[in-house]
Amino acid sequence: MNSDERHSITRSKRSALKLTDFLVGEAAGSFPGGSSLYKVSKVLFDHAKEFIKDRGEKRLKEFHRRIFSEEDRNSWEEIKDKEFSIDEYYSLLNCVVQDEEEQKVIFYAKLFRLLLAGKVPEKYRAHIIRSAREIKYSDLELLRQIYMNEKYECGAPGDRQKQIRKITEPHNSLDQYSIQTLIRFGYLSQKNGTKPPWPTDLLKLLVENLFEESELKF
Repeated sequence: MNSDERHSITRSKRSALKLTDFLVGEAAGSFPGGSSLYKVSKVLFDHAKEFIKDRGEKRLKEFHRRIFSEEDRNSWEEIKDKEFSIDEYYSLLNCVVQDEEEQKVIFYAKLFRLLLAGKVPEKYRAHIIRSAREIKYSDLELLRQIYMNEKYECGAPGDRQKQIRKITEPHNSLDQYSIQTLIRFGYLSQKNGTKPPWPTDLLKLLVENLFEESELKF
């Protein structure tokens, strides 16, 4: 890709472009010739390839930085001699590169540390990795809120169920989708009679290991 083509997309300060912006020397409104169509296709292909490469490298660097940096000596001692599954590592790398939400790189790094430290039982490991890709970044905060509202009763005795219902039986369609996703992956139980969808042991396991203790208090 030459400098003019790179400038067409990467350095453009515009938020949107037209395909005709890449046509040089063509009459306005005319159907471009074969060579011009090829040029547009190639510019877009080259940009897409560069975008995927740059995004992947940036995310992988951040993922590995988050695993090891800012950790004290005790944490390093906890994991330094631990064996880890190459398949699990590769699965998480795929998640890091392919996930639409860049913010979740931190989540994947924390998850890898949990696996490395042996804090996730064998029977849950593959399931949690599989579910990680489909859980939205905002769902992680939802998990935290559900956990705290189940653990702490904020009002009168008996209000805990009311607190959970307010979160797990939302009226907003987007929030409803998130709750259904958490139910599908076993982080919430199905509604049972008057009892709303309720946090499971799997939710508690994930939340207690992902978040600091200070983050799990009102």
